[in-house]
Amino acid sequence: MLLHLLNRVSIITFLVLLIFFISTCERIPGENASTTKLENIKITNLKGIPSEYGPLFAVTANGAHPGWAQLWFLDNQGTIRMVRLDFHHYNLAANAIAIPRN
Repeated sequence: MLLHLLNRVSIITFLVLLIFFISTCERIPGENASTTKLENIKITNLKGIPSEYGPLFAVTANGAHPGWAQLWFLDNQGTIRMVRLDFHHYNLAANAIAIPRN
């Protein structure tokens, strides 16, 4: 009987300590703690890509979006812009993304 009571007390003590330690934990900021909100740009004339986006420096594809390619441009200020191209229907997406450089 005494052994049974000691087991119960030790289990309750362990649970109380576990709850205490969990409740006092703080999140440690990781490398990505500060993020930059990317700018969503509307392309008003979908007949072409604005020349101020700069020269094309890369073309990538994403397996999650078959039929689409990402065109990457770099302007004189160092801003990177990504424009999506639907190469099955020969259309540009109306939204581009701007990634500022520091």
